Amino acid sequence: MLVNGQFVKELRIKHSYSQEKLAEIVGVNLRTIQRIETNGVTSLSTRGALAKALGVRPEDLDVTEASAVAATQGEPLGHRPRWSFLVISGALVMLGATILAVAIKSVTPIGLVTLPAVIGLSVALTGFFILSRLTPLRRWRTYAVLCIVAVSLLASPPAWTIRALVAISLWAAFELGILLTRFRLRQSHA
Repeated sequence: MLVNGQFVKELRIKHSYSQEKLAEIVGVNLRTIQRIETNGVTSLSTRGALAKALGVRPEDLDVTEASAVAATQGEPLGHRPRWSFLVISGALVMLGATILAVAIKSVTPIGLVTLPAVIGLSVALTGFFILSRLTPLRRWRTYAVLCIVAVSLLASPPAWTIRALVAISLWAAFELGILLTRFRLRQSHA
């Protein structure tokens, strides 16, 4: 199981514990605490004992999608994604929304299954996939839904039915992007 080792270290320092003291409280040896802080690797029972000793819920120690990607790519857990990747993935979402809106507008209400609509959704899905690899999108779901509504208002024609279809399609792409990222992370940790 992976936990956010950097967060564990910050909590340990906040509580003024040395690694030796924390190891004693948790009931593990010093090397285990060092390994947790360095690699984030621990057992389920140690995670629970560690959370209790540090005064947090066990799930608070879990690694986020962004920090898991950083850990698997050899980057430090506190690494922040480059703005260029965030801008590119946001542009992909906007482009996909625009293509999708044009496809829906130019065809009948069944326009969601046309090739341009599929391309638009694929481009938006790619953008959401990149974003969810770089940021903890799952925790920002409320903000993401607000942004999806804003994008659908900006990128689609004034008809409310089209805007609603674009928003629903983008929301589905957003959720699918998160699911694909989780699936990809599970494969890389297996």
